[in-house]
Amino acid sequence: MLLKIARRNLLRHKGKSLVVGIILFIGSLVMTIGSATVTAMEKNVTRTFIDSFMGDITIMSKKQKNEGVFMQMMGETTEVMADYAKTADILSGHQDVDSFIPYCYSIPMMLAGNDNPTGYPAICAIYAAELDQYQKMFSNISPVEGKLPLRGERGILLSKYMRDMYYLVNQDLYYPANTPFSAQYFPEGITNARHEDVSLKHNIVLMGYSARNSSGDVSVPVRAVFRWTRLDNFWREVSVMDIASYREMMNYRIGGDIVISRQESRLLEINTDNPEAMFAEKIETAGITAQKVSKPEFSRAAGKDDFDNNAWELIAVKLKDHNQKKRAVTIRELNNIFTEKNIDAKAVTWETFAGAMAGFIKGIRTGLFVFVSLIFIVAIIIIMNTLAMSTLERSAELGMMRAVGARRKFIGFMLLGETFTLSAIFGGLGIICGGLMSAIFSYLKLPVKNEMMQIITGNAWYAPEFTAADALTGIILLILVTVLSVIYPLRISFRISPLDAVERN
Repeated sequence: MLLKIARRNLLRHKGKSLVVGIILFIGSLVMTIGSATVTAMEKNVTRTFIDSFMGDITIMSKKQKNEGVFMQMMGETTEVMADYAKTADILSGHQDVDSFIPYCYSIPMMLAGNDNPTGYPAICAIYAAELDQYQKMFSNISPVEGKLPLRGERGILLSKYMRDMYYLVNQDLYYPANTPFSAQYFPEGITNARHEDVSLKHNIVLMGYSARNSSGDVSVPVRAVFRWTRLDNFWREVSVMDIASYREMMNYRIGGDIVISRQESRLLEINTDNPEAMFAEKIETAGITAQKVSKPEFSRAAGKDDFDNNAWELIAVKLKDHNQKKRAVTIRELNNIFTEKNIDAKAVTWETFAGAMAGFIKGIRTGLFVFVSLIFIVAIIIIMNTLAMSTLERSAELGMMRAVGARRKFIGFMLLGETFTLSAIFGGLGIICGGLMSAIFSYLKLPVKNEMMQIITGNAWYAPEFTAADALTGIILLILVTVLSVIYPLRISFRISPLDAVERN
C-alpha cells in the first residue's frame, strides 16, 4: 500500500520529483564513472610502477639514510649493499617473492666532450643493470632507434627526450653506434638542420657524481634511443646503462689490504705534532727511471681490472600477491631475517623508495576521491532542501492525514517510500548508464595528452574499468545519500499536526 501511495504522490508532484530524480541520476552517473576511473588508476599504478619500473619492494643497504632514493638530490650517495649475495639467497628462497633484479641508480653528468669546448654538461638520471635481465623483468623499453644490446654488451639506452634536449642545448646529436646517419635522428620539429652543422656522436661521456667524490668518468656507446612503454612523459629523463660501465663510472672497486713500501710506511709514522721533525732526518730518495710496460701491466697499475662485479646498490622485488597487507607482512618478515642474520639490507615499499613522487601520486588519488565525495555532499544538500520544501508545501495534506488517524510512523514510511522509489529508478539508471559509459570509454581508449591526466589514468589513454565491486559501492553510496537526504524532511513531517492543516486552509 505504501508503494501505491508513494507512486501516486510522486505523479502528483512531478516537477519536484523530476528535480530530485535528475540530481540522483547525475550524482550516480558521476560517482560510477569516478569509481571506475579510480579502479583503473589503482590497477594502472600497479602496472606502471610495480610491473614496469620498481617492483613491489625495494631492498637497499642499512647504511642508506635517505630511503627515498629515486627523488634524492644530485650528488647524494646511494650506498652499496655489502651482503648482496646473502640477500639474493634469502629472496630466492622466500615463498612470497616472484622475481627480483639488482640494479644501481644515480644522477651523473653528461659531458660535452673535448670536441665541443663550449658545450654545457647536463644531468641524466641513470638506471644500471644487466640490460637483458632488466628488460625481461620489466619489459618497459621500446626502442625508437637501434636495438637492445646482447648479454654482456656494454652501452647505454638513451631516452629520446634526453637525446633531443641535449641536441637543442649543445648541438651534439647522439645516435646508435654502427648505424649510418639519417635525418630521422633529428628531434621532432627540427627540419632545417644540416649535417655539417651538427656534432654527430656514437659515444656518451658520463661523469659519476657522489658525496664521496671518488667517482670518475666513462665513455659508453649509444646502443639504442628509446621511449618508455608506459608514462614516457613521466620517466623520460631516466636512461638505462650496463652495470659494468656504471661501476667503472662510480669507481666501485674491490676492497682489500693495501701493501705499502717501507718509505711510505715511514711517512705514516711522522710525528705531525712537531713539524720541524719532518726535516730533521735524512730522507731517502730514489731516481726516476723510464721503463716500457705492457698494456696489461698498465691496466693493472691503473686499476682497470679490479672493479667489483658484485657491487649493487638496490634490488627491485616483485611479489606474487600485490595486496598491500600481504606486502607489509612480507617486508616485516624480510627485515626480521636481515636483522637476525646481521645482513646489510633492509626492505621498504616502492612508495618509500619513490619518495615525494609517490606522495604526489597519492595526492592526486586523494584529490579525485575528494572530488567525488564533494559531488555527493552537494547532492545530499540539494535533495534534502528540495524534499524539505516539498514537505512544507504538503503540510495541509499531511495534517489532514494526521487528522483522519494516520500516525507519524506511517507518514514517515510514506516519505521514505517516495524517496527510495526515486532513488531506485533514477539512481539505478545513473549507475547502469555510468557502467555502460565506462565500458564504451574503455573500448575506445580515448587518447590522453595531458601529463597530469596520464598520471591520473596511469596510461596514455583513458580507459576506466567498471567492476562488480564498483556497482556494489555505488548501490551502498546511493542508499547512504538517500537516507541522509530524507532525515531532515522526516523531522519536519513529524512536527506537522492536524492543527497545521486547519490553519493553512
